[in-house]
Amino acid sequence: MTKSTVLGIHLDSGVPTGSSTYTTVVVFHGYACHGGIFAKLIPLAPSHNARIVVVNRRDYPGSQPYSDIDLKGLRNGNAALKDGDQEKARALIAAFMRARAREVYDFLADLIEGGDVREAQPKKNAGGLVVVGWSFATVWMTALLAHVAEFETVAAPLSKYMRRVVILDGPYHVLGYQPPGTNIYNPLWDPDATVEDFAFWVSGYYRHGDTEGTLEGRTPLKSPAPTLMTLTDEERASTLFPSPSDPDGSDQMLLVGGRASGVFSDLRKAAFALPPTGKNGAVRKDVEIRCVWCDASIWEMVWARWKMEEELQAAKETRISMREVESVRLAGCNHFVGGIAVARCMVC
Repeated sequence: MTKSTVLGIHLDSGVPTGSSTYTTVVVFHGYACHGGIFAKLIPLAPSHNARIVVVNRRDYPGSQPYSDIDLKGLRNGNAALKDGDQEKARALIAAFMRARAREVYDFLADLIEGGDVREAQPKKNAGGLVVVGWSFATVWMTALLAHVAEFETVAAPLSKYMRRVVILDGPYHVLGYQPPGTNIYNPLWDPDATVEDFAFWVSGYYRHGDTEGTLEGRTPLKSPAPTLMTLTDEERASTLFPSPSDPDGSDQMLLVGGRASGVFSDLRKAAFALPPTGKNGAVRKDVEIRCVWCDASIWEMVWARWKMEEELQAAKETRISMREVESVRLAGCNHFVGGIAVARCMVC
């Protein structure tokens, strides 16, 4: 664990030997899978002139568990939703996510203070920090972008180091988009589904069309086999950690509350908006946002890609000022994308 934060490093490739221009890539895992899912990325780091640091979020192995005080706002926010108090729920859950953004910021600042992060060279596409949120960790990225200008100080600036934020195969609901008009399957909403059902579904390969009605919701291709089904029991044990996704788990409470309260949508809009001008706000305008999409992923990620492209196009047509968001499509990749493809999208 780093000396000033509650987030723990699960995997670290180390500084590439002899390089002074390497990029530090910090990766946050998704829902019910901890950082072990990125183990196969680590050997690829030297060939991409990168140091890859995989972080386990709180309530996952190696990071500080949430306390009752940490979770109070999240629990009360969900209770407020049940009572029909949308405004109260929104405020409480928004405050919970602002605290998570602060934790990410402090972790990055701590890495920089440690002296092993090089200054960003955007024109050379080298150095600096690239921060990646995969799947459910998308909301950690939107929260960071929404709040980073509030945290930035002259004494501890990230501006010389922060180069890119990557949303890696983010689902539509965590980005706060509305669902399709027709019901499509998700085992998280199926009371009869097991953990194995979810693993089979989420790590499958799917063939989708180009319209809402052609999204494949439930049945993956027979070949390639779902990724998690190809792992040994030992490998699955080194990646899966389901307790935060239990009914009263921190991830599950956030998934339900953040979606229903509108906080996920608010964070996306704030993340994509240009920050205010001024001493601290101007610093964050040149940070790249890269959204990496896998076209053989589950339907939720494909739908998110379509809705985001619609939003960005509408902003362009109506001349609404937004950050530049680059969209990268990984053809033939599922939600558990190949390490080489991911590494290239992170640092290239």
